[in-house]
Amino acid sequence: MFFDPLYFIFVGPAMLLAMYANSRVKAAFARWHQVGNVRRLTGEQVALALIKSSGLREVRLTSAAPDNDHYDPRDRSLALSPAVGNASSVAAMAVAAHEIGHALQDSEAYAPLRMRSALVPVSNYGSQLGTYMIFGGMLLAGFGGGSLGLPVAWLGLALFAVGSVVSLVTLPVEFDASRRALVVLANSGLIANDEEQAGVKAVLNAAALTYVAAAGAAIATVAYYGFRLMRLYGRRE
Repeated sequence: MFFDPLYFIFVGPAMLLAMYANSRVKAAFARWHQVGNVRRLTGEQVALALIKSSGLREVRLTSAAPDNDHYDPRDRSLALSPAVGNASSVAAMAVAAHEIGHALQDSEAYAPLRMRSALVPVSNYGSQLGTYMIFGGMLLAGFGGGSLGLPVAWLGLALFAVGSVVSLVTLPVEFDASRRALVVLANSGLIANDEEQAGVKAVLNAAALTYVAAAGAAIATVAYYGFRLMRLYGRRE
């Protein structure tokens, strides 16, 4: 696959978009991480204030590894990395509020979030097992066992495709969390001026592009495998 030109034809554009999205995120966070919010609140303080103002009493704040800020609906924990939790920047405010957006989704039983949470375990195992089945089935078919190899490969592709479904479901989840972040920040009065508003939007919009790129890459990879299998099936006819 790695040396197959078709792979880069299918997945190359998504890879380029992912590189661009990552550069946008780094640039936006770096810029607004240097701009302190007017109230000098750290990301942790912003999260605690929003937890209180939003009535999210069961949400607990924990620490996260660098670049691993997240909300976990399984135990309703909101984890912030040191660069966010300990910083009083506009960027830290944006990230903390985004994770609060996920906590609000969970409290309201937001359907896409529930769906993603249910699919992630299947995706984690299915993607790995599916990859083995795809290559194993194609290898078996290549040695003349098409009657068994191709069905195995197609089943593997179906398992692998669950990851694409997760990526697609992730889009409304992340976009909605960012929308909620802007609303709760505005309603709580934590955004002090137009500059902070612009900075929060810049960070959230840049992060959203990474999810679009991830979804594009996942879909393109499934399309590539499907095309390869259809060509292989055509040779067996």
